[in-house]
Amino acid sequence: MKNETFQKFKKLIYEHSGIDLSSGKEALVSSRLAKRIRELELSGESEYYDYIDAEKSIDELTHLIDMMSTNVTSFLRESVHFELVRAMLLETWRHGPKAVKFWSAACSSGQEPYTLAMVAQEAARAKNASPSQVKILATDISTQILRKAEAGVYPTKELESVPEEWIKKYFRKTTNAGEFQVVDSIRSMVTFRRINLSETPYPMQGPFDTILCRNVMIYFDNVVRSQIVSEAHRLLRSNGYFLVGHSENLSGLQNSFQIVQPTVYQKGTE
Repeated sequence: MKNETFQKFKKLIYEHSGIDLSSGKEALVSSRLAKRIRELELSGESEYYDYIDAEKSIDELTHLIDMMSTNVTSFLRESVHFELVRAMLLETWRHGPKAVKFWSAACSSGQEPYTLAMVAQEAARAKNASPSQVKILATDISTQILRKAEAGVYPTKELESVPEEWIKKYFRKTTNAGEFQVVDSIRSMVTFRRINLSETPYPMQGPFDTILCRNVMIYFDNVVRSQIVSEAHRLLRSNGYFLVGHSENLSGLQNSFQIVQPTVYQKGTE
């Protein structure tokens, strides 16, 4: 891909998603666009850019952002966070039922919010609480990946990190060999929505008890990161947790969070 064309796509993608493509990603962008260019029977990247510019189509822009979104996730990823969530739920329900809200801010194909739901089911069972007290909002910018997340269907290989006991309780075999679907009781705890994290203020209502925004801020510049952190702080309840990925921190970003441990931040009492 020519640098001039790359810079055009870089600017367009940043303006519509906040994703900041660094230099050296020309080959990555080119490979991700190739299939769509063939589908549209266009001659190359430059003509595809002109096509988007001429169409002014939200649908095609959404398709472009879908192609640029990186979706890598797994069940129980960075398990220390789910141990914290379990402890928080047990403490919250120590004196009886109480509503709890989570936001999985970059849910990808659904493993993170469904893990939250399973952890909540386990904690509820331990405290004789009702899982219906738990609401989980799961958002992503990619409409394509959200459709996969809502279906909740995964190949056996993607369940390798899930305890066998949980597979028996929370998954069922589909009619396709080697494929499992999350059971309805877990899927019903999660609401999926498309959200662009670079567009503030966010439309949802808080307060949330915990917000997970893991392994997504690495794709943004400090302007967008600061917006995300500010909005997360606004939407959290007092003493609520903000969880980021293992390769992320809030260093260099103006914020009012207190650090609990690496990747775990807490909103103070207001």
